[in-house]
Amino acid sequence: MALMTPSETLEWTVQPCDIRQDDHIPGAVTTRYGKDVSDTVSYRFNSAGFRGEEYDPEARIRICVIGESNSFGTGLAEELTYGSRVADHLSLALGVPREEVNVLNLSVGGASGDYVTRMLLKHVPALEFDLVLLYFPPPQRMEYCDANGFERFNLASIPPERLDNLPPPLEGYLELYNDNLGRIAMIKNILLAQGLLEHARIPYVIATEHLRPNLGNRPRLAPFLGALDNRWILRHRYFVMRLDRAADGTHGGPIGHGALAVAMLPLIAAQFDRHGEEEAVEKITLHCKRLKAADPDWKAMRRALREAKERGPQ
Repeated sequence: MALMTPSETLEWTVQPCDIRQDDHIPGAVTTRYGKDVSDTVSYRFNSAGFRGEEYDPEARIRICVIGESNSFGTGLAEELTYGSRVADHLSLALGVPREEVNVLNLSVGGASGDYVTRMLLKHVPALEFDLVLLYFPPPQRMEYCDANGFERFNLASIPPERLDNLPPPLEGYLELYNDNLGRIAMIKNILLAQGLLEHARIPYVIATEHLRPNLGNRPRLAPFLGALDNRWILRHRYFVMRLDRAADGTHGGPIGHGALAVAMLPLIAAQFDRHGEEEAVEKITLHCKRLKAADPDWKAMRRALREAKERGPQ
């Protein structure tokens, strides 16, 4: 059975809409989260109710991760998530003790693009980070707030029995929604995130599986896609490839997370280069070169992608 033990004090106050109140109990430890009922993974929550470490303003490298269940690491040990793996790589590449690389993970399962951008706007300016990693989820997810409360909606998972009893905002959105509308909303969130991070001069990487290159032939999306700064957007397929699975049998496993962490390193190096960290750039680039030659997760993913391309559309 899952075990949760709430802490007596809450050192970092957050609003109810920042976390899933029933699942993110400050100071708790549990063996179940979302779709993971395997009781094989330990989930620890910090004093603010987010998975993993406390925010450490004195750390030599401070990383913020914001995303959905893959970023949270549903079904995966904390140290195997891509955010933790990036921290491991930077520790080794830059010669910084791992305990001095702090990862604050603000991700929640089922999060929308609205959530990712909202958390970025709310928390990143108030804290100090050396690197921000954003992961944008499927575009059909949305948030809704009114005087009566707050809800997260996932249009792809509304059960049929709820269709006749939906809140008016969701009912209207469901009637109006189409793929172009969802993608435009997603791109607007990414543009807002890029604008804030550029203004704040914080190195960042944005990752997503939902902005495939073939979207460029859609006229309605062209103006929005054209406004993106694609240098810092990592379009990948590492989780939809399902090369391995997490303990819940649904989410990406260690291979996908490991490959994503390696894929982020060249973009991180390029961002550090923009901010005048030439020595760090050289060290990260060399470390990444070694990883791509020897890392088993990277090699397995590249092989799977190559084989999928050779097979063509299924």
